[in-house]
Amino acid sequence: MREKVLEFLKLPKDDQTPNLELLEKLRRYRAKIHPDVNPGLEAIFTEKSAMVNILIDDYKKYIEEDLKNNSIVLYSNIEEKDDSLRVFELLALEEKIKNLETELIVKNNENQRLKSELKTMTKDLEEKKVENFKYKYEYSIKDYVFLSTKVGLTTLILVLMQITEISNIVRNLVSIPSNILNSFLIFYIAYCVASYATKNFISTNLDSLFKSLESVNIRGRFAKYIDERKEFSKIDISEFISIYLEKEYKILNILLKFDIHNRKHYIIHLCTELLTKEFIRDGIIKYTYRSDFCIKFSTDKYKYNSWEEIVLDDVF
Repeated sequence: MREKVLEFLKLPKDDQTPNLELLEKLRRYRAKIHPDVNPGLEAIFTEKSAMVNILIDDYKKYIEEDLKNNSIVLYSNIEEKDDSLRVFELLALEEKIKNLETELIVKNNENQRLKSELKTMTKDLEEKKVENFKYKYEYSIKDYVFLSTKVGLTTLILVLMQITEISNIVRNLVSIPSNILNSFLIFYIAYCVASYATKNFISTNLDSLFKSLESVNIRGRFAKYIDERKEFSKIDISEFISIYLEKEYKILNILLKFDIHNRKHYIIHLCTELLTKEFIRDGIIKYTYRSDFCIKFSTDKYKYNSWEEIVLDDVF
């Protein structure tokens, strides 16, 4: 190996240069032909750098063997001391650059990982918002149904228990034929039962109602804006429906503003007691989609705080 190094540096094979000094000559040679040190030798560096690196690695092994055999001559009294220091500085700089490159790769990977986690967390947050919305909606309806059912059943029991007594009392006070009074009471009982059945149907079929709403493509007055922005081709209708509960009156306010074709009136029919123009008129509905599509609804005017102003002249 020593002869190979001496031949590469064009030194006599009987040269008694200490091992460490010879290693420094190899390093200086690599530094001198480096393009940053001597741009004119770029082609030589490209051709010779691989060979020099192999020689340095092999020669390090050769020195380690000498160390084991205690035959190493320590590095001392080099005439080109300044050049040697310069080589060490270049090698240190090269090592520092490699460390920085490695650190940059690690940080870039970490950055990509954090971006991926942020994207996942954002998606989970949006899903939880929708889930929370559905939970509140279902809870409000079930609470309303429970109260209505309790009142309806209580009334029904009272009517059934005292139908005879009520008929007699009313017939004695007012001259109303018994058949008309009984018909009225039967009609009232039927109304209570029908009201309970309708509310119970809405509550138990809430999930299917959501699915039917979510499958609708939003069109109508937003059509041209949706076509211009491709991500609006299909909007999650569960986000589109906003619920506002008045703290003082505990009124369930819902604004449905979408084109649901022939099923629109059917859904409104099911929600007759929950969805009325009076409730909407007294409420404030805000719908936000992807932070850049926001409509504020009020009794006197419509406000649109993105893109351009839109006037919605019909609620239903």
